[in-house]
Amino acid sequence: MGSYGTFRLPDREIEVEAPKGCRVTEAAERAGIMLNTSCAEQGTCGGCAVDLVEGVFETAGERIVASGNQTRRVLGCQTQILSRYWRIAVPRRSLVEAGEKVVVDYDLEHALCVRPSVRKVYIELPTPTMDDSAGDFERISRHLRNGSAASIDVKPTLEVLRELPGLLTSAGYKVTVTLALRHGVWELIDVEAGDTSSRSYGVAVDVGTTTVVCSLVDLTTGRLINSASCYNQQVQRADDVASRIVCAQGPDGLTELHRLIVDETINRLIRLLCKAEGIVPEDISRLVVSGNTIMSHLFLCVDPRNMGGIPFQPAASGPGTFRAGKLGVGINPAGFVDVVPSISAYVGGDITSDLHVSGLTRSDESSLIVDLGTNGEIAICHKGRLMATATAAGPAFEGGRIRCGMRASTGAIEHIRIDPETLAADVDVIGGNAPIGICGSGLIDLIAEARRVGLIDETGRLGRALMGRSDRLVEVKTEQGACLGYVVVPRAETEDRREDILVDERDIATLLQAKAAMYAGITILLQQAGVTLAQIDRFYLAGGFARHIDLRSAIAMGLLPDLPLAKYSVLGNGSLAGAVVGLVDHEAWQAFQAIAAAPRIVELNTIPEFQDEYVNAMFIPHLMPERFPSVTAGR
Repeated sequence: MGSYGTFRLPDREIEVEAPKGCRVTEAAERAGIMLNTSCAEQGTCGGCAVDLVEGVFETAGERIVASGNQTRRVLGCQTQILSRYWRIAVPRRSLVEAGEKVVVDYDLEHALCVRPSVRKVYIELPTPTMDDSAGDFERISRHLRNGSAASIDVKPTLEVLRELPGLLTSAGYKVTVTLALRHGVWELIDVEAGDTSSRSYGVAVDVGTTTVVCSLVDLTTGRLINSASCYNQQVQRADDVASRIVCAQGPDGLTELHRLIVDETINRLIRLLCKAEGIVPEDISRLVVSGNTIMSHLFLCVDPRNMGGIPFQPAASGPGTFRAGKLGVGINPAGFVDVVPSISAYVGGDITSDLHVSGLTRSDESSLIVDLGTNGEIAICHKGRLMATATAAGPAFEGGRIRCGMRASTGAIEHIRIDPETLAADVDVIGGNAPIGICGSGLIDLIAEARRVGLIDETGRLGRALMGRSDRLVEVKTEQGACLGYVVVPRAETEDRREDILVDERDIATLLQAKAAMYAGITILLQQAGVTLAQIDRFYLAGGFARHIDLRSAIAMGLLPDLPLAKYSVLGNGSLAGAVVGLVDHEAWQAFQAIAAAPRIVELNTIPEFQDEYVNAMFIPHLMPERFPSVTAGR
């Protein structure tokens, strides 16, 4: 017997039928709602919290009868629906939504050339006669070669050949063919009855260690239609690339990590986008993935073990083109999947994308590009020479390992200003609603502002002497003992009014570790290239939240070098932009290959000075304040 219920979202209600006894998360997915379950529904992350409004439920062995007068907050992944009729409210912080903007923002150095490697063409074929009894495929091929605006020679797949006899007849020889370019040859991968040529889509994917972004793209026009992002569900097993390499060597570890990125992350986002746009996954015939090399290997279910030690050897830097059905990717199974080529084991396809869309390699300027992510990647181009490196920054700036950290999505605090007198914070929130957490740009502001007003010292410690002056400073009890915390937004001003949005000294230490890794990586790469900061003409910033960083704050906390602001160019999510370019312009792949083969790689763990630079950069802004003259002068 089924159950019937309503999910009440912040902006609408959705009715759904679900099996009685199923979990709330299962019912939500049936309704096209994706809840934030970064712990694979183990009940440990708290991301899928919902409010039971009406009905009978069970959670952790407790039977709950909810009524409209008294709601009960529970974890959706741990709660079963027992009644025939029910009602559940979903707070915004528990939702993964389509339409996200921050993680998608990017700039392209040049206009998109729309030359997709997938085309849908509507054709009307003459019916067979005794005088014209050519085969079904030959009739299609003849039309494409002679009767269309652009002459195309094609080869069929076996699956299409098997479908043609019945399909062409039933469709009255009026069909839409899907053509895909692979290794210089156009393949006929699908035939549909009628004119479906307007439904030709691809998906661009930025596969980050912490965050994954999927964008639905119209392959006919190159227009980005909609996007959604969520945490990479591999975080439940390991939250950095080194740990995932180890995890992949355990029993079924590789297949489990592959399942988590494909089934539990990318496919769920694709279904969410399809639901939002009223299309079906079979309308999507192409998918392009851009990400670091380890993520690309795990996406393809390729063993990454050799990248775990010297000489850091990937199975393939440019793995090629694959059928979606073979990878289990939830689009047209005959469609193609491509991975942007990587540069080395730890300098991945994401930096290849960054370099291409920024135009850095086509410029005569001395330029540096930094991709601010979990696996922070850096490249420098000077006098025609290209060098690159990567540094393990960790997931802090993407919300990972931070008490109230979150992705840059609706409800995230993106900017913070602290009053030096009251120590109260004035915040800007993505979407303009009440806040639910803090994203990377907000965390950067927080450190810079806290140091500016004397709330923290140069080591990141909160000032205990200030506790009597402001109720924003509180004692926080943790499993490791007590520490101080700073209340950014009191609970009464948050979306759910249940908990303060708070950052404690452990969070600050984690953020300083991330910024120290990035700054030290930049410093060492400049040294290895024999280039001074004064010689840098252009400094590009890439990453999902890069467009929303306050550059003054990033310099003040010591994340970025103290350069004139005019030298900075904010690219945004260049990895996603590269995937979009790869989707709509098949000629871009030659440029990708050339870029991936160009740099000399600098391995930071082989350079003794890196550790010293890292330790020095743990201070705010730096142990050597003379490197930050504008910061020290302003204070």
